[in-house]
This record gives sequence, structure tokens and C-alpha cells, in this order.
Amino acid sequence: MFLAAALAAGCARSPTAPTAPKQSTPILEILGPQAILVPGESAQLQAMKYFNGTSADRTTSASWVSSDASVVTVSPSGLVVAIAAGSADVSATVDGLAATMGIRVTASHIQLTGRIDTDVAADIIAQNQEVGYLANPHPGTVTRFDLPIRVYVDPGFTRAFGDCAQRAVKAWQAPTGLPIVLIAANIEPRIQIIVIPTDDNRARTLTDSVNLDNSLRGVSLIMPTSWGYGCPDRYEDSVTHEFGHALGIMGHPDWGGVMAYLGYGKWSGLRRPSEREVRMLVELYKLPLGAHVEPDGTWVVR
Repeated sequence: MFLAAALAAGCARSPTAPTAPKQSTPILEILGPQAILVPGESAQLQAMKYFNGTSADRTTSASWVSSDASVVTVSPSGLVVAIAAGSADVSATVDGLAATMGIRVTASHIQLTGRIDTDVAADIIAQNQEVGYLANPHPGTVTRFDLPIRVYVDPGFTRAFGDCAQRAVKAWQAPTGLPIVLIAANIEPRIQIIVIPTDDNRARTLTDSVNLDNSLRGVSLIMPTSWGYGCPDRYEDSVTHEFGHALGIMGHPDWGGVMAYLGYGKWSGLRRPSEREVRMLVELYKLPLGAHVEPDGTWVVR
């Protein structure tokens, strides 16, 4: 029904902790600024622990590790230093909890620029780039998955809703041509499709984590057990709708497709995306990570 970030990073060069979510089990999240680094640059990361609506900064007590010290190093206090062009993961572990953030390093800050159709630019700006704190963690730049897009379907979801997830994947993959692959293990980066015991009858999509370049790292699509079982048309409609959120259409545009939402419990009744929804995603995934789109169709990676 909506895209809501469970946790999100701040917009400045230093991380800013969000309001603590109501988390019934403890989780750890790495926060950081939105940035693509060049050798010699640094970024301060923050390890935040969330539990039962409370938050605790565990940055200095966490154990920090870089997956490739030839690309980035990380200090005991969570300060990342870029060494050479490439990509690496930085992980934090504390109190038996772990979290990971991807870091991208480029050779220089040479600006990349380009242009897209103004109508598509307007859709990307409104439905992805400028969507606020509860969806795009760093408004002002686009956010999407790096390719290929990996999807993990929890066995509990399949037991409850059959092949609904696979139908939703095909509904978007066929018209967009995006490389979307199903994976057998629940490892990031990925879209996770799960079912949870709740009776509020609300399907939802949560942004679990992002990388430093604002690319999506983990997104969870959740269906309530109170809906029952099987995959009738209205469930397929809902899962396809939530999958569109996970891919990057973060609002509810009334474009004659599956992303329209007409109020509590009132769905579009469509199980296939519209041409306009498809066009937006195709162009979104052509844009490089870190791109900022202007209303005139120009885009730049700073």
C-alpha cells in the first residue's frame, strides 16, 4: 500500500539518525551520507541499533570490517577512507547483530551528464527522486537497485500465496526487459517477498537498507496472513503493486496501471503495469546511480 523506509540515512556528509521505528526484534542498521567517493575521500558511517521504539548509537562499540581494504578501509570508529576505484562492502557487528553497506569508489568526480524525455523526467522526479524520507533515503538523486535485480521469495510466502510472487515478477519483467532473477538464499542486495502474521489487512513494502551511492540494498515486500491463502486476482494485483514500489515507483500515480491506489482496501483491479509505468522504470534503470534529474530532462552525476 505504501513504500516506507524502515531506516534511512541522512543527506549530509555526516549521517543523521531517523526517528526510531517500532521494532519488536532488535536490528542494526548502518547510516551514512549519500556519496560516490574518489580515492582519498572519506565518509563517516554510523551503526544504529533499534528495538521497541528506541534507538542507540553503537558506532564506537561496533566491530567494523571492509570486504576489500584495497578499495576502502574502515576505522574502529566507522570512518571509511576510499583507496582505489572499485566496490566494497563495509560491515558492522555489535551485540550479535550485523549490518552491511556497499561503498562505490570512482577514479574521479568527472561529471556524467545526459538527457531524457521531459515527460519521463517529470515522472521520475515525482515518483522516485523527490519522494521524501519514508521512501527515497536521499531525495535529490534517484534510487534504484543495481543490476541484476535479485528476488528472494520466502517459503512461507509460497505456502500462503502460491505463485503470486512469480506472477508479479513476470508482470514487470516481461514489458520492461529488466534483468530480474530469483535467488534461493536470502542475501542482499535483494527484494525479499515475505508473509507476516498480522490482521491489519495491509500489504506493505519496506526499504530495509541502501548503499552509500543511494542504490537500494534490501527491500521487503510483506503480505499479511489475514488475507488467507492462494493467489486470486486481487492478491496478484496487490503483490504486483507492491513489487512496483520495490522497483522504484514510490508513489501511487493514477496512470491507468497497477500502481493506482484508490483508498483503504480499494485497488486498481489491474494486475499488469501500464505503458507509462513501464516507461518510467525502463528510463530509471538506464540512469547511472547517483543521477540527479532536472525538469527539462537533463541529468547529472555530480
